[in-house]
Amino acid sequence: MASNDSSKLMFSIGLSDSLSSSSEDIIPMQQKRKKRGFYSRKNRNSRLNQSAMFLNKNYSYGICTMIKFIFIVLIMISLIIGLVVMYSLSKQIDSLHLSISGIQTNNRDLPDAIHSLQSQQKSFEQELINLKVNLNNVIITTSNLTQQSAHLNHKLSQLDESDLKLLPNLKQSSTDYEELKKRLANLQYNQDSIANSFKTFQEEIENLKIKMNQLGSRLDLGEHNSTEQSSKISELQMELTRNLSVINSKIDSNNQSITRMNSALIKIDQQLKQQRSIDQKSIDSPLSFSKNHPADSISFSESSQQDSSANRLISTNETKSFHVKKVLTTDNPDETVM
Repeated sequence: MASNDSSKLMFSIGLSDSLSSSSEDIIPMQQKRKKRGFYSRKNRNSRLNQSAMFLNKNYSYGICTMIKFIFIVLIMISLIIGLVVMYSLSKQIDSLHLSISGIQTNNRDLPDAIHSLQSQQKSFEQELINLKVNLNNVIITTSNLTQQSAHLNHKLSQLDESDLKLLPNLKQSSTDYEELKKRLANLQYNQDSIANSFKTFQEEIENLKIKMNQLGSRLDLGEHNSTEQSSKISELQMELTRNLSVINSKIDSNNQSITRMNSALIKIDQQLKQQRSIDQKSIDSPLSFSKNHPADSISFSESSQQDSSANRLISTNETKSFHVKKVLTTDNPDETVM
């Protein structure tokens, strides 16, 4: 359409290609020039305006088509990007659903475990109170034993050579007295070691209480952080089992030392009874001996009474320690199922 309009314009102006090419061969006839009037100029201007308007319309149409094409391309690109983003988001949502379901399955038994740990904590606190009472009783018994052993050492040190000369059988058994002194020294050493072990045992009980308090606070925090708390609870449970095993071993060692003390005191009691019987046989007149040496007879009777009371205290101590050990072994946290 544009080429036809331009050819028409050129033909109207008189500058067409056909006329220009034929004008070289054929001499055109001279025509009279017509005077152009006002209307011919007006028609020419209207045609030029129409051609300019046509060109402007075509240019604007091309620009509109380009803008439409670019807009369609942008829409397609945005749709592709949106689909890719939606696909990646759906994948992430699926993975999150899988992880949440895994966490729910792993922590399904966590409230029951927390409840069992809280009940164990209460039982541990009650056991600690009982252990404190038992430790106080054991400390009292050990102090009584130390006093009795010191009294026995004092009585044995009061035996002079003059007393031994009056009693030939006792003079012959001076080696037995030395052995008895050594045994009493060993008993004192064992009592000191038992006292030290009880002190360490008390310190460990206090540490266990601190750990139990920490366990309670961690259990309170564990309701909010269930995933991270399961590993921490297992570690705390392992620490509790280790501490309880150490406490059980120390209680066993204390029981062994107490049994050794008991056996040594029984041997001392038997030897004192034998020596007492030998003294009674060797002395012809017990009344004269009691008149001459009343303090020695009183000391022997006191020592025998103290030995019997010491044996009774040790037996009660053994029963208490056995009861403590039984309580600790029955309430072992390894039996709980996480």
